[in-house]
Amino acid sequence: MQNFLATMLTPAWLISTVVVGILLNIVSGYLKDGIDRSIVTVGRRATQSRSRRTERHWRQIHMLANDRQYNRRFRMKMETDGFVGNLCLAFSAWFLFIALMNNGSHLGIFAAIVMKQPGAVIAGVAPILSAGIFLMVAYRYLSRRLLHKFYLIDSESYVGKSFESIYATATEQTAMGDQREGR
Repeated sequence: MQNFLATMLTPAWLISTVVVGILLNIVSGYLKDGIDRSIVTVGRRATQSRSRRTERHWRQIHMLANDRQYNRRFRMKMETDGFVGNLCLAFSAWFLFIALMNNGSHLGIFAAIVMKQPGAVIAGVAPILSAGIFLMVAYRYLSRRLLHKFYLIDSESYVGKSFESIYATATEQTAMGDQREGR
């Protein structure tokens, strides 16, 4: 500690501290400008992406409302997604059952852990990982099915309307909602 205090009081230490402080102050001015510009750029890109996504959403609603064949294909895809999602849930449950109740040594994975049988524990890990993968796939398909269901519900009130009128109505509703929320 004495050595550290003696070093701090030397002229070389004091001069180097001042020089480093000045250099950091100069560099920070340039960094601040760069950081500010990058934040503005990221915000602009996010706004543009949101507007493109919103327009794509309302084009989809327009197609569902006014094109019967597209609507039929969309409904078939929605039902297929539901079927695949439920099938993946069933596989996930099956793999969990295999892992917990019977993993090659006729012991569940918890019993294998308690009885300290490493081979049985390792044999139970693969079905658990498979169950997790099937669960993630099921979530993807079932959430997409739910989103498609909302699209279909939204499209029912826009049958026979042009895209421009649908998009204008949607942007007006969004603007009113943003004003109410104080955005």
